[in-house]
Amino acid sequence: MLNNGVFAVVVLTLNFFLIKPFSFNINFYQIFLFHCFLFGVFALKKNAHIFLDSKQEKKPLKHLVVNAFALLVCLTFLTPIITSHSSEKKYLIINFFSVYFLYQTNEIIRHFKNIK
Repeated sequence: MLNNGVFAVVVLTLNFFLIKPFSFNINFYQIFLFHCFLFGVFALKKNAHIFLDSKQEKKPLKHLVVNAFALLVCLTFLTPIITSHSSEKKYLIINFFSVYFLYQTNEIIRHFKNIK
């Protein structure tokens, strides 16, 4: 399995080359900004989970709160795009959440791989 940095670069490259053939009005800067933001959110989320796992009492609700907070931060990040009247906003939002769920899937696979 790829480490987080390599995974981020692979997904960024894949995302850019999958968007390029279509006539979406999404430029490389927007894609790069989304990836940097998501990488930061998932890195902080991973550190929060590690910190919570190091505690004596393990409460799954705290992990759920961390995940909900990360999703709330992502929605806050997308607020300017959601409230804009741009024709490209649906493509930006779909692109953002596609990448978000790729990162989420990678995190889940890594978690279950570490349990075994």
